[in-house]
Amino acid sequence: MPPRLWRERVADILDAVAAIQTYTAGMSADEFCSDRLVRDAVERNFAVIGEAVAHIPDQVRGRHPEIPWRPMRDLRNFIAHVYFGVNPGTI
Repeated sequence: MPPRLWRERVADILDAVAAIQTYTAGMSADEFCSDRLVRDAVERNFAVIGEAVAHIPDQVRGRHPEIPWRPMRDLRNFIAHVYFGVNPGTI
């Protein structure tokens, strides 16, 4: 697979955010917590966001300190490595 440009990674982030918003539109926190299908989809998209962030150059991230780059990456790592500890109420 050819490498993806960082701008494509930004598009991946925006697509994942839009998907999360679509999947959760109109849901209460309780509805979200009890809907495993939606939770799984949202967690996957958060993982996509975190993975994409890791491939955006430092100089680009440095120009946008208002974006929580590190927490986005950390959430991906938590979902991937501590999957059994993911609390739907926190997500």
